[in-house]
Amino acid sequence: MGEEETAGGTENKKYRVVDRRFGDESEEPAGDKEAAEGAPAESPVSASGAGGGEEGDAAGPEGGESPELRMQDAVRVALGMIRENVFFSLGLLISKSRRKPPDVEKALQMVEIFGGLADAFAERLGEDELARSPREPGLGETLDFVFRMMQGQVYMFLGLMPNPATGLVSADLEQARLGIDFCTALLERAKPAVSGDHAARLTDVVSEMKMNFVNQLKLNP
Repeated sequence: MGEEETAGGTENKKYRVVDRRFGDESEEPAGDKEAAEGAPAESPVSASGAGGGEEGDAAGPEGGESPELRMQDAVRVALGMIRENVFFSLGLLISKSRRKPPDVEKALQMVEIFGGLADAFAERLGEDELARSPREPGLGETLDFVFRMMQGQVYMFLGLMPNPATGLVSADLEQARLGIDFCTALLERAKPAVSGDHAARLTDVVSEMKMNFVNQLKLNP
């Protein structure tokens, strides 16, 4: 009877341990007075986002692998900014304020500065991409790569092949038209710089894309 009376008298206090659902799963259900009274005090700490966040923040800077700052990285960024200036001077980067016609004289000056610095510091940059000196692709290789990439995108937007990211097939003819127009314009500008056979192959690619576009337009007027 004493136990029942005690339990009945402290029923409201003891059953507040429902807050334990936010606490540690290893804690046992209310079995004795110490556990019942201790749980409400501990639960807000374990359930609090701030409490957990402080622990994570403390461990983050020490345990995390923050990248080590190196002077090589700063030099690489500086060279990249000089190289970008060359592209702007030549009108090769699209911006609202790009110059027309291109400032070739300025571009040559920047190329000389960039090339001299890159050659002088290549060894000290270690395994940086400037030190590896990748082979420069030829115009023909570049055109082949661009046309293959654009052809795949056009066929995807024509609904002739699935989107590789989603696996779904859907058509967007305006997007396809943009890709075809780009390839057509690129072909016209590049024709004088490639062989007749190469130009003919690229022409076939564009013609095939246009034919598929017309067919899809008939199916989806």
